[in-house]
Amino acid sequence: MAPKLESGVQERMDDPEAGEEVTLLIKLEEASAEAVERLEAAGATVEEEIPLDYVAVTAYEADLRTLSQTEGVTRIEIEGSGSVMSSGFQTRAGSAH
Repeated sequence: MAPKLESGVQERMDDPEAGEEVTLLIKLEEASAEAVERLEAAGATVEEEIPLDYVAVTAYEADLRTLSQTEGVTRIEIEGSGSVMSSGFQTRAGSAH
């Protein structure tokens, strides 16, 4: 099954700029050492593992199509553009009573 792609990812995949890097949030079926190895083999540099089976990666735009076809990838979005961090992923700061 093809992963869900944020529109900005699809645009960059359709018209990649040579040598241009992008930072992505990639959702995996299950975050594991094997999944990280597959992403790295597809051209990504894994920067950080994030809760809920996400990883933050940097990759060249030219590698986006290969990343989207990587086994175990279920969603790709551009970091800072959206949905994971802005849709209920936030926590409230405060004091306990």
